[in-house]
Amino acid sequence: MADAATPPESGSVAVGGDDGASWPAVASGRAPIRSRVASSVRFRLTVSVVLVVGISLFGGGTLLVKWVEAALVNDLNVRNERILDSMVRTIGEGKVPVDFFTPLDQMSYDPETLEVFGGQREAEEAISSTYFYLGGAIDRIMPETVRLGTPDEYGLFQRQGPPADTDQTVQVSREIPTSSGVVTLNAVSSVADIERSVGAISAALWLGLPVLVVGAGIMTWLITGRTLAPVGVMTRRVRELSATTLDARVPVPPTDD
Repeated sequence: MADAATPPESGSVAVGGDDGASWPAVASGRAPIRSRVASSVRFRLTVSVVLVVGISLFGGGTLLVKWVEAALVNDLNVRNERILDSMVRTIGEGKVPVDFFTPLDQMSYDPETLEVFGGQREAEEAISSTYFYLGGAIDRIMPETVRLGTPDEYGLFQRQGPPADTDQTVQVSREIPTSSGVVTLNAVSSVADIERSVGAISAALWLGLPVLVVGAGIMTWLITGRTLAPVGVMTRRVRELSATTLDARVPVPPTDD
């Protein structure tokens, strides 16, 4: 006596052949939704876009910050070099302005001083942010009414010493040959203001870039979902086909894709 046919397991469909034999059961159950989402084209494309956009934006942001910092420091160097070159030319011509040895709030801004700095506003900005000083054989070019601060160094505009943190400064020097020796003209500027500006730019970028990356991910998810919607409709329709509905038609999107 033949054994009774064992009913197919739950979630499987047994299909009979023409000779009465049963074909292997075909699983009709679907993977958990988390697995289906993680393996979908939509999810993988969204993750790829987020990674590409994120790496590009953060890499570009880092380069932008470095470029801005380098550009600001270079501008500061160029400004100081221009001022020192003008000072060297003025001193070499024997026209040493008294303003060089006068505090900023007492300067008269004579024509020689304005020529050196390019204007009163430029002079005030440069003197307030940069320590200019003379070194070397400076006694021969100093006015008689000016007392030397030290034997080999004198701070112009009566400024007292360069910035304490030398790692946060840029320095430019020029030499002036004189009959009594070489005079060194120096300009030392702090880059603390530049660091603060760059820090503000960095903070704005690191706050804004994640928002852009998330926005790119959301837009990709929505666009791919809309694009793949006809494929999803066809896939669901194919799953519904059976031996009794083989004459059913699969919906074709009107876009002729």
